[in-house]
Amino acid sequence: MRVSAEVKRQTRSRLLGIAHKLLARHGLQGVTTRDVADEAGLAHGTLFNYFPTKEALALALCRRLLAEAEAEFAARPAGGESLEEALFAHVAAGLRALRPFRPWAGSLLGVTFRPPTEGGPFGGADAPVAEAADDDEPDDPYELQARHLAIVRDLITRHRGRASASPVALHLYWSLYLGVLSWWSADASPRQEDTLVVLDQSMRMLTRALGSEEQREARRARQASGGPGHRSGASTVSSFTKPARARRARAAHATRSHRNITRRKET
Repeated sequence: MRVSAEVKRQTRSRLLGIAHKLLARHGLQGVTTRDVADEAGLAHGTLFNYFPTKEALALALCRRLLAEAEAEFAARPAGGESLEEALFAHVAAGLRALRPFRPWAGSLLGVTFRPPTEGGPFGGADAPVAEAADDDEPDDPYELQARHLAIVRDLITRHRGRASASPVALHLYWSLYLGVLSWWSADASPRQEDTLVVLDQSMRMLTRALGSEEQREARRARQASGGPGHRSGASTVSSFTKPARARRARAAHATRSHRNITRRKET
């Protein structure tokens, strides 16, 4: 008998609900696909029509929870918050949603996400925005990543302008985010308070780096136009070499002083 799309959607949603309960109670290693199928009253093989592996089922659950966290984040009162605060709130909402599955969710997502490459979800402000997938759609492990980065790109654009939402900025954000996920997975502090410290420092580092990049872009623009603040190539080089020369001079002076002291002791 042919199963309608609506029945498939309902079955898939029910399987995710059962997986949520079993995985929260027993962990990823303590649950099998047969456990989920038995709880749902389905033949074991039928489950694979919806999820080819246990990891795919767990990843689909993460996707559902993170989609709910994104909706929570979008509905927050955001008046007057800084970029650093907005990025912190975005990541923290996702971690709260995944908290019952912390022992395995961070590592699963970390090995699933696409490494940073040019284009794709790491494109600049003009990159396509991934829409949230419904529960009845096939799981694309990179759709979740693309949607996450689209939110970050939008936040950076709104706070700092389109030029700041560059592939370099997104690469830096993603590296920091994966570091936070890794820390969170192994964080033994009460309520993972240390993770919040790491997240705070990471987002502060990112926003400072964005500010430095904006200043460099402005300086390059002034140099290209010859406008106020323009420096010649020679003076620009000089500004970088002066500190190095000063360090060499101090080192040479210290060496000479050491030699003089040694000579006096010998005599």
